[in-house]
Amino acid sequence: MKRIYITYCWQDEKIADILDHYFQQVGIKLIRDKRDLHYSSSIEGFARKMRQGSYDICVISNEYLRRINCMYEIYQLLKDDNFSKKKFCPVIVDTTSESIDFSSTGIENYARFWKDELQKQDQLINNIPENRNKEEQIKLLKKIEAIYNNIREFLFLLKDSKYISTSDIEKGGIIIIGQSIFKKIGINPRVNIEELYNITLTNNIEEAETKLAEYANNHLLKDNEYFLFTKATIYEKFHHYDLALYNYRLAYKIQRNFLLAYEAIIILYLRGIYEIDDRFKETVSLLSQIDNENETLQIAEALINLQNGNNKNAIDIFKKIVSQNSSKAYREYIYNNLANAYERLYETDPLNCYLLLAEENYKLSIQENPNYYQALNNLSLLYLMKLSDLSKAQKAISDCLAIFPQYHMGLNTQGLIYEEQHDFEKALEYYMKSYEYSRSYSPPINQIGRILDYEYKNSLCKLYYSLAYEINPKSMVNCFNLGNYYRKYTNNTEKAEELLTYALSVQHNNILCNMAMGLLKYKCKDFISARNYFSFALSCNPDYACAYFCLAISEINIGTDYTKIINFLDKFKKEHSCFYINQLICVLKKSNDNLNADIDHVLQEYIEYEYVNISGQISKTLIINPIVNINEAYQYIIDNFYSNG
Repeated sequence: MKRIYITYCWQDEKIADILDHYFQQVGIKLIRDKRDLHYSSSIEGFARKMRQGSYDICVISNEYLRRINCMYEIYQLLKDDNFSKKKFCPVIVDTTSESIDFSSTGIENYARFWKDELQKQDQLINNIPENRNKEEQIKLLKKIEAIYNNIREFLFLLKDSKYISTSDIEKGGIIIIGQSIFKKIGINPRVNIEELYNITLTNNIEEAETKLAEYANNHLLKDNEYFLFTKATIYEKFHHYDLALYNYRLAYKIQRNFLLAYEAIIILYLRGIYEIDDRFKETVSLLSQIDNENETLQIAEALINLQNGNNKNAIDIFKKIVSQNSSKAYREYIYNNLANAYERLYETDPLNCYLLLAEENYKLSIQENPNYYQALNNLSLLYLMKLSDLSKAQKAISDCLAIFPQYHMGLNTQGLIYEEQHDFEKALEYYMKSYEYSRSYSPPINQIGRILDYEYKNSLCKLYYSLAYEINPKSMVNCFNLGNYYRKYTNNTEKAEELLTYALSVQHNNILCNMAMGLLKYKCKDFISARNYFSFALSCNPDYACAYFCLAISEINIGTDYTKIINFLDKFKKEHSCFYINQLICVLKKSNDNLNADIDHVLQEYIEYEYVNISGQISKTLIINPIVNINEAYQYIIDNFYSNG
């Protein structure tokens, strides 16, 4: 496997970025150091890895020749005989005001510079008192001495090498690189680098596909990793992610050591395009076998921790990656996932600081890349679902859809905002748009089913709940909605229990799932099991008022202490006071005998609970009187559900 390293000083980072970009266009990974001062403490380690690599690209400038970290790196590389003979790929910076002077006088001037630095360091050490530790300064002196002793050798080597200059790259771009470095590295000669690169610049997917087909025919290509990688890159550019993922996977199956294809797949998951699945885990496993020091594996580890609910571990890894400052290419995605991890942490440990940290990291993600529409959508959902700021939610989703009007998740979020504003017609319009652009995305279908459920259009809401379940039968939300439908509107308790049991296996502490299962057990007259589910829901949220009511009616049927029952009902009354509950409390206080008739009457009048779930993130409770007609019930929903939720 070819491992290609690049070294440069921080002033020339833009040039390194340009080279990195061109190499990525043909599926080649450049291994970059930690940049600037971040790698000064491990120069020997990085240089040792460079000596073990296949090729070393050195971006040499006048500034580079005067930087101790850079030149000591070169000193380490010169220890490898193959460096000067085969591995050395120099790029000379000649677009600055002060170019490298390769004349005899110029070379002596560089040597004199390092001799002066050596004398300065020696004088510094001599001025340090005897009782002070001089170890670090002596180490620095030895490095400068090594540079001084080797500077002439390196400059003569550089002068005689076949190098390309930055002015050449500005004029010829990828063609110049292809004729020099690519040729030396030995890229497949059947691959026309310039033509492939130009295809990636196409701004129309149909035109790009046509050019790809023509390219394949002209070059008689069927299976070539560079061609497939370019094809995948184009599909990713135009948001055809399934095709991008497919072609990335083909690329590394053809060439097992094709690192960039593995990394591109991991970054698709980092961007939130896909949930962690077996395809991701297979890619990570294969990458670890061929390059277990690959930094992208850290990202993969964090994502797997996030999926497994190890949110604090994921946060620690993501923060470590950011602090390493090794590459800014994926920083917006890392900040986005950091924010997501803080949101998940809030769900298990509801501290407001976690929401503020989530907001901060979403903003950092957008600051890194203002066109990162997924982060804008996530920020909008945070404001809508958890921070209760509709104006900020609308601003974020408007920015998101301005960048990518066909983004199905963004359209779904806009529907949620309209629904929160009670504009159901607009909400339904956006839910349908969301489904239109992604038939494999089930949340908008659930939302449509829920709105129909509000209106008691039972047969229609079942159609949408069932469709959502067919799209993704492993979704907790889909199983909950369909299971709850069977609980409320049918006698098929077996199907209801099957679906709700699966939903709880995915998210055991979900309040709605526990309440729905409790009501199902209550319906089946298993009052003890019902009480257990209601109690667990209450333990997850002690302020969840309807759980007190459900506990009360369960305890009534079990026949326990009426004082406890009255206590439950009193707590429930604080949120939902009504005549029937007051009447039931009076009956309970008046007598402990012959209550069945009174209790049955009250329960018949007031027991139906409806549970609403928005994308598994918002939970609201609605209490209605089933005796009133449908129009009155619907009006009750409009007047009370949203204002009190």
